[in-house]
Amino acid sequence: MSEPNPPADEHTEPATSVASPSPLRLAGFLATALGALGLGVGSVLLWVTVPVPEGVGGDVEVAYKGLDIGGGKIALAAALVLLVGLMALRGARSRRAEKLIAVVMIVAAVAGTLGALYVLVFANSRYGLPDQPAVTRGLGVFVAAAGGIVAILGAVLDLAWAMAPAQETATPEA
Repeated sequence: MSEPNPPADEHTEPATSVASPSPLRLAGFLATALGALGLGVGSVLLWVTVPVPEGVGGDVEVAYKGLDIGGGKIALAAALVLLVGLMALRGARSRRAEKLIAVVMIVAAVAGTLGALYVLVFANSRYGLPDQPAVTRGLGVFVAAAGGIVAILGAVLDLAWAMAPAQETATPEA
């Protein structure tokens, strides 16, 4: 005697299943994790270096790491939300919860990416001084921006996986 089919909103395998993930789920997980890593690591690296005027201190520069700048704080917060979202996605019990978690992850990834891109685009006008050499962007802002783009891709793949129809598990007939 076979068991009745579970509702379409429920999973057919337990949350602690050791079954191989689908290629879509694996790709989404890896891209999201890599993107969160880029956002997090990039947020603690150097983002902007501002030259100080010659009369003030000679050949001196002021360096800002990501956590010294609002965009860097947003990028770090986005990385944390993405990592918590990955764990929550694994433990979600329904497709509806998975979709909601994936949407929150997309919003976080977009926010982190925009924080880094804002600094990339507006660093001269935001941190530079009039009649002074242009500010220099550090490696961290580029790492965070690239990580954010990868995280967006991963979170979209996570949403695509959550929206895919549930796969039926084959039951042996006796």
